[in-house]
Amino acid sequence: LLPAEEEEHRGDHVHATDGEIGQLRALSIDPGTHQVTHVHVLLKEGLLRRHQDVAIPSGRVSGFTGGIHLSLSRQEVTELTQASS
Repeated sequence: LLPAEEEEHRGDHVHATDGEIGQLRALSIDPGTHQVTHVHVLLKEGLLRRHQDVAIPSGRVSGFTGGIHLSLSRQEVTELTQASS
């Protein structure tokens, strides 16, 4: 879950462990706990052919310096989108 003191904005850059993957599109919030459950990323053109948006579990967020950083590689993001199709 994302820390409450972090303030992220639509359009912030999202980085995998091996490079930028896109921009923050939205956050999913659990209505009961008001905690962020997923980070929705608008993927950079060329990362995938069909999918342009992917929901990344908030537990895969590793940091916020200079954008949102994930503990996933670009390949793992690709696999995550394929598993949800």
